[in-house]
Amino acid sequence: MDRHRWNSLAKLVAITVMCLSISVSCAQAASSLPDTDQDGIPDAWETSVYGTDPLRVDTDEDTYADRSEILNGYQPNGSARLVEADHDR
Repeated sequence: MDRHRWNSLAKLVAITVMCLSISVSCAQAASSLPDTDQDGIPDAWETSVYGTDPLRVDTDEDTYADRSEILNGYQPNGSARLVEADHDR
C-alpha cells in the first residue's frame, strides 16, 4: 500500500475513533441528567426538545412509550412522524 493510502486510512481511523468517543461522551452526559419517569429521555429533553411530559412514560397515551416512538421516528405526543431539520423524511 502506498504512502497516500496509508495516510488516508490513518485519517479515516482517527476520525472514526473521534466520532465514537463523542457519541460515548454524549450518551454518558445524557445518562447523568435527571429522568423522573425513567423512560430513557432526560427531563430537560422531554420539555425543551420533544414537548413531552417528564412525569409520564407515554405522554400521548397511545400505548407506545415516548422513547420508543422517538427511536422509530414518530411524535411522542401525537400520531405524526418526526420531521428532521433537513426535511429529507
